[in-house]
Amino acid sequence: NRIRSEDLNIKLQSSNIQKKIVEREKEIVRKKNQEKILLISIFTLTILFSIFILILMFKNQKQKKLLSDLNEKSMIISTQNKELHSLISEKDRLFSIIGHDLRTPFNSILGFGELINEDALKLTREEIQTYSGYIVQSSKNTLYLLENLLIWAKLQQNRIVFDPKELNLQKVINEVALLLREPLKNKSIHLNIDVSDFTFVFADEEMLKTIFRNIIGNAIKFSYEKGFIEVSCSEISNGTKIAIHDHGTGMKQEDLEKLFQFDSTIIKTGTQNEKGSGMGLIISKEIVEKHGGTIWVESTEGVGTTFFFTLPKFKSTNNN
Repeated sequence: NRIRSEDLNIKLQSSNIQKKIVEREKEIVRKKNQEKILLISIFTLTILFSIFILILMFKNQKQKKLLSDLNEKSMIISTQNKELHSLISEKDRLFSIIGHDLRTPFNSILGFGELINEDALKLTREEIQTYSGYIVQSSKNTLYLLENLLIWAKLQQNRIVFDPKELNLQKVINEVALLLREPLKNKSIHLNIDVSDFTFVFADEEMLKTIFRNIIGNAIKFSYEKGFIEVSCSEISNGTKIAIHDHGTGMKQEDLEKLFQFDSTIIKTGTQNEKGSGMGLIISKEIVEKHGGTIWVESTEGVGTTFFFTLPKFKSTNNN
């Protein structure tokens, strides 16, 4: 009985141990499953968080691009507004020139023409000659203004023929001086051309004549009677620098920057109340820049003015 009792106890203990082992294994399996679920959850959350970060980064990048596009479009609109403002100013200035600077000389021409026509038999030869002289001079001034307007319009539309070639600078200036001999003679102004026979520039001949005609004409306009105008040149590293100097009225420093701006051009009368539109200097600047050169001015009020501009000496690959 004792042995049986001990054997039974042993069996009971063994059964209990076996149960504990089974329960322990189940607990281990349960914990492993929990760990797997936890790892899977962590992995899933990590993936979801990464996707969320990527979405945020994508949205942020998209917002940056939208902001960049917005800034770019804003700059374009701002530039277009400035261009529009400039075009409106140019249009207003152009209408002002057409309405005033063209109308005034035509009125003068018509007035003197009618006077000669109506009183031809009563007028003396000297009076007829004087009145006809006014008509001729007004006609020339109007023609120069019309030419400048046409040149400016063609430059804006890139329709002007640009045919640069090697030119003798002295020859070009002499031809322009012949065209200006009348206004030079009227003011008894001496034009000194200090340019060598062997100075050559690479430029469009008609455009170059337009530059000289406008700048020398401007110098005549603001020179006093029996004045002196000098045209000179010097060699520079990439071409030729040309200077046109007068001893006329000069300009204030604050007016110099406005000379080449269409919408703020300073309009002043000459020493003999000569009229002008300011178009000549604006056109000269555009032509010089089309040649790849630069133009600037130095002036002292009451002393005189010097216009400088550069031209290439040889053919340039940057010419348009």
